[in-house]
Amino acid sequence: MKKLLVVFIALISAAAFAQEVEFTVVNESGRDIHYLLVSPVEADQWNWEDDEMLGEEIIAEGSSGAIRIQSGAYDILAVDEYEDTYTFLEFTIRENDTLIITADDLD
Repeated sequence: MKKLLVVFIALISAAAFAQEVEFTVVNESGRDIHYLLVSPVEADQWNWEDDEMLGEEIIAEGSSGAIRIQSGAYDILAVDEYEDTYTFLEFTIRENDTLIITADDLD
């Protein structure tokens, strides 16, 4: 019984950590962001179909967007209107976190 209780608590803790959260992306890059890919750090490559978060939307220069995703560690790739990229590796996303994209982040 004690062993079962420990396993149950471990499962609840893991589920609580991986809850869906909202984080904000602020665009201060000087350019519109047309694509935002958010990929688990374990992934070997970007998956445009599954990782792209904006769909038909953009994050205009000087504005922000809210993204809902499971909490955890991600690699993030932003692509601007000129197809230049901004890469953020091992970014930990928690509730109400903010990612600010600036011109200094240009790859």
